[in-house]
Amino acid sequence: MHREKKITQEDFLNTKPHTQALLDILGACERIKKTPIPFSYSVYMKIFITVYGVLLPFALIPELGYLAVPVVMVVFFAFIGVQLMAEEIEDPFGLDCNDLPTGDIAHNIKNNVFEILEAKSSIGKEHVLEEYEKVF
Repeated sequence: MHREKKITQEDFLNTKPHTQALLDILGACERIKKTPIPFSYSVYMKIFITVYGVLLPFALIPELGYLAVPVVMVVFFAFIGVQLMAEEIEDPFGLDCNDLPTGDIAHNIKNNVFEILEAKSSIGKEHVLEEYEKVF
């Protein structure tokens, strides 16, 4: 847009660091998406939780007696819950209900950019809408 003289030099200089920051964040998000938790880590955690849950009653029965059963159930439930949460947040970018709302975030960024461009445009609102229709 700067080469085509649609925005001024000042606008170009003002938007360049924001564009660079957006690209840096995009790169970080791609690294997060492409770096899953290793399978061996997941298997190790499941084995550890299972062994711990099986052996915990033997350690607690001499101290708590029959009260050890609900205590072990609560501890095992907590560990399983943490493991399931870790598996669920391993990939935060997707379309599941608990994934990050990247579509909404992108839509808000687009709206904010067009509001900023509309406010700085000397031609008027209709010109900005025409540019919007050309881009999308």
